[in-house]
Amino acid sequence: MKIKTQFIGLAAVTGLAMAGLMASLWSYDKAAEDISGAYNQKYKSYILADNFRQSSDDLTRMVRTYAETGDKSFKDQ
Repeated sequence: MKIKTQFIGLAAVTGLAMAGLMASLWSYDKAAEDISGAYNQKYKSYILADNFRQSSDDLTRMVRTYAETGDKSFKDQ
């Protein structure tokens, strides 16, 4: 086998390996972005659930206070 043929074959294999590496890095970057988006969505959901819980707690407190005192200001809030 000639050296030129071997060199061309080696260059082709190296090029394919580099293309595979680039594809793998792109895929990894895309997966990392997806994971980051999922964590952000999880955090937003947590904040929303906490706001709902706080609103429910406030409403429960107001209703109980109104039931105990009969003060209309607690009913109107």
